[in-house]
Amino acid sequence: MEIKQFGTNNRLSPLDRLQDLTKMSKNAIFVLLFSIILLMGLSRMILGVHFLDQVIFGYILGFITLAFVKEVIWPLFVQNVQNHKEKGKT
Repeated sequence: MEIKQFGTNNRLSPLDRLQDLTKMSKNAIFVLLFSIILLMGLSRMILGVHFLDQVIFGYILGFITLAFVKEVIWPLFVQNVQNHKEKGKT
C-alpha cells in the first residue's frame, strides 16, 4: 500500500482521506450526522427552547449554508490542495 504524502510530513490530506472512504462508510456517516441534526432540532422543541417554525428555519438556513460550502468553498479548497501538491512535486 502506497502512503500518500501531503506537504513535508506523511499525513494524508483531508481530501485524500475523504476519497479513500468506502461508499458504505460514507452512507453510515451521513445517516449518523443526519440523525444527530434531526434529533437536535426535536430536542430543542421538547425542551421548550424553540418553536417548530424556528427549528424549520434553522434547518433551512443550515441547508443553504451547506449548499454554499459545497458549491463555493469546497471547490476552492480542492483547488488549493491540488496546487500545494503540484508545488511539492516541482
